[in-house]
Amino acid sequence: MPDLTRPPGLDNPTLTLAQAAVCLHYVEGPIEEPTESMPGHAYSDNSPFASMELDLLAYRFQDPAPFGSDTGTVPKAEAPQRRPIMIEYPESFKFHSEGRVETLDVSEPLRRAELLVSSTHFAACGRRIWHLVITPREGETFSEYDLIMLIHLYDGRTERTGLNETIRFRLGDQDSAGCLVTELPRRLGLPLHSSCDPELKCGTLQLLTGDGGAATGIDNPQPNVFDTLRGAREPDGDADARELKAWMRKDCRERRDIMAYCGIVTGIFDFAKIDDEEALDTLEPTFASSSAFLRIHRRTLISIADDDRSMIECWNSIGISPYLILPHAALIYNETLVDWAERGIDKALVDHEARLGVLEDAYFNADRHLNTLYLPNVFNYVTERSLFEAGSECRGSTARRSAVLAKLNHLKSQIDIVREHQHKGGEMIIQLLLAVISLLQIKNVIDEILGGEDLNSGVWIALILGILIIACVFWWSYRRGLPRRTR
Repeated sequence: MPDLTRPPGLDNPTLTLAQAAVCLHYVEGPIEEPTESMPGHAYSDNSPFASMELDLLAYRFQDPAPFGSDTGTVPKAEAPQRRPIMIEYPESFKFHSEGRVETLDVSEPLRRAELLVSSTHFAACGRRIWHLVITPREGETFSEYDLIMLIHLYDGRTERTGLNETIRFRLGDQDSAGCLVTELPRRLGLPLHSSCDPELKCGTLQLLTGDGGAATGIDNPQPNVFDTLRGAREPDGDADARELKAWMRKDCRERRDIMAYCGIVTGIFDFAKIDDEEALDTLEPTFASSSAFLRIHRRTLISIADDDRSMIECWNSIGISPYLILPHAALIYNETLVDWAERGIDKALVDHEARLGVLEDAYFNADRHLNTLYLPNVFNYVTERSLFEAGSECRGSTARRSAVLAKLNHLKSQIDIVREHQHKGGEMIIQLLLAVISLLQIKNVIDEILGGEDLNSGVWIALILGILIIACVFWWSYRRGLPRRTR
């Protein structure tokens, strides 16, 4: 239990969570065109993903499945499940908030944790999203500050802590050097297809606030404030609203819990000044019908619940519920496709001297990313379907795709302009040739009139001037009638 007589801080946290999982999602890329049709994913006999993943997919997307997931990087008999790691925080760091710069001191910079690795393979393009799940070791816990610091590995831009460049991971207790989060996949020896390091994109957090169960052996009950928050939003929730206001006016365990959860959801350290209205807004779930608190906030999907059977069953194999990381992986995959398409379109549009073939290749590649490879809502159950749809909206993914599709249409208009240039250029050459032939025929007529005598220099000069004048007229009309490529 926290010491309520001392102000909350890194050395006096409110939450002590034994069953907490932080999944870091790395995108392996850039995408490459497959040389042949990619086969579907073959699950290993004892894959913890197989039944749950196929259960997640709607009937029409089960065969062939658009993606497949598995754990480990070597055969199961040899693959370690939980890898012991040490998280090394900086001894102090600064964060920026509302024009202020504050310093937080970390009294215990080393945290004993464990790491589990899995990945999701997207068959259509042959690429993967890696899931690196970090959990406390047996007998250890994560606090709200641990979770926020880990969120800052991939987010936290508003507070500009730079923690992604100062937090290090030691692979085992004997590793003294450690590595940054960007170097972690390669240090783990993952079988990467690209020479570039996978890009850390987003994170998924799952927190169980119940007694911890047999998975951890720690009795760690947390008061559930989410029932009161949920009730305060109801039309007849006056009693809950009054109770929430009473909590927020005094320094009690419930208020500290609410502020700590607000800090985790928003991924900020400056959560101590939150009032009851801000708490209601911050802790409003993305999917209200779920028994768990589910929220998508910027790059983070977070689930908070008393209990979760799928997480407990996967605690020693995946470390987190597949019902959370798979919809999030599908969202990240679509967002990455849009990013790759936009980069290709922008590169083509800024090259004003690009030939037609280059522009067409850029168009077809972007169109494939935005349409052919782009995943629809492939999920079967209402929770995952709602998370996928809500995530696309609240993260701006749908609006971003619409904007890139507009860029794609702009690229198509530029292609049409280049085609028209080439078409009219061909027409001009043909007309010029016909004009030259006509002048030469006139020359033959003059030659016959003069009875085969040599033409004097004046006639030749007139013919050459006529050809030049006709060429200039054609060129002027050609240039004047062409549409211009926009810059």
